[in-house]
Amino acid sequence: TIAWTPVLFPEQLFILVFVAALWLLLDPPGPMKSWWCAAAAFGLLTGIAMLTRGEGAVLVPVGVLFWWTRDGWRSSIGATALAAVGLAAVLLPWTVRNYVVMDALIPVATNSGIALRIGHSPQSTGTTEVVNPPEPVDGVPVWEQAYYPETEVRSYRAYTRRSISYALHNPRRELELSRYKVYHLYRSDAWLVNWVKIGTSKPIRSESMERGLWQLFEVSHYVLMFSAVGTSVFWLRRDPARLMLANVILMWTLFHIVFSAEPRYHVPLFPIFAVAAAGGIILGLDAISRHTRGAASRLVKLVARSSPDGASPASS
Repeated sequence: TIAWTPVLFPEQLFILVFVAALWLLLDPPGPMKSWWCAAAAFGLLTGIAMLTRGEGAVLVPVGVLFWWTRDGWRSSIGATALAAVGLAAVLLPWTVRNYVVMDALIPVATNSGIALRIGHSPQSTGTTEVVNPPEPVDGVPVWEQAYYPETEVRSYRAYTRRSISYALHNPRRELELSRYKVYHLYRSDAWLVNWVKIGTSKPIRSESMERGLWQLFEVSHYVLMFSAVGTSVFWLRRDPARLMLANVILMWTLFHIVFSAEPRYHVPLFPIFAVAAAGGIILGLDAISRHTRGAASRLVKLVARSSPDGASPASS
């Protein structure tokens, strides 16, 4: 996450808002201890996250599932309604602006249509890199849409319609693309070194440092990922807070199956993996300690029973 700081992407702002929203679910600060205040604030942060990056939408099902598992479905309805009010307070002004300017109902942005088409077409590869760009709309290529605002809404609708049609008529191909998307979403993003090397005020000039950073990013990425997944047997329990970690990862994965994936898209999940890995290791060590103490206690009792006078070795 730190390595992404010098690169001009929304990851840093999004991670801050994303983690803050999850924190509000788990442990709201003093002024927001009441459930209604925490739910409304969660909705506000969800709206800000969605305007920062589209993946912020995963906070909606994550919040609903958390309240449902913690409070039951009746109580979760009220929290969900308040969160929806907070979400609307952020998205509604922008949606109204889009309707006035573009004469179309567009909640966030029109690029979702292009993103869908990149992920669902005969040329799709599971990433944002496609064999051939999606077919033009009104004669305007997809990569030049920004220069022709008059076709923006039409291309948004056309690409969305074509994407849905392709997905419905090619289920086997969709399964194959889903596999590719999951792979690309969670593979290493060590190639970030190339961007840091040429895109900052202090580029990496030493080849040995470049190789070292590449190896560091590669190894640390998979150590963190496999630590979180490998220790899930300890932290994944029927507890709302622990289940929320799994729900975030699940919803994040499904979001990118719907659209497309790149290795950098998993960066906002690093805090989730870090918490899961740390919690799993601590719980695992605690389980091993309890097991060791229990085994030692049983061994002492066995030795005591097997001694001739029935006394323990210590007392004899």
